[in-house]
Amino acid sequence: MKKALTLIEVLLSIAIITIIFGLSVPFYQTFQIDSAFNTTISDIRQNLYRAESLARNSEEDSSWGSRIENQQIYLYKGNDFSNRNQNFDEITSLPRTITVSGNPDINFNKSTGIPNHNLIINITSTTHKTASISINAQGEID
Repeated sequence: MKKALTLIEVLLSIAIITIIFGLSVPFYQTFQIDSAFNTTISDIRQNLYRAESLARNSEEDSSWGSRIENQQIYLYKGNDFSNRNQNFDEITSLPRTITVSGNPDINFNKSTGIPNHNLIINITSTTHKTASISINAQGEID
């Protein structure tokens, strides 16, 4: 006697697989957005630490700064973003699922690495996850 799957068994198997797949897609998308959120926080912190370090070490005998605009993080050489030397720009793109607000522009003093002002950067994902990065007057990044 041959054993084979009936049409009902095959259709039931396909239906179960489709339901499992349909339920897992939203979870996977949320995972991707949360991963991009965590990566963005890390990228912003790294950029700020690098700008502060370059300024403190007087790299290229200049102040260094960090600015976020148009879904990009700019590490720039100079006293302000508008008068920077664009040849030294380091640009990191941000995902579209992330929104950055606050005053996302700061400059670190040459030699001391002291920021020109306190800073709070607010980061929000499309899944409503939020985080803040702050820099105090001594340049400590929190």
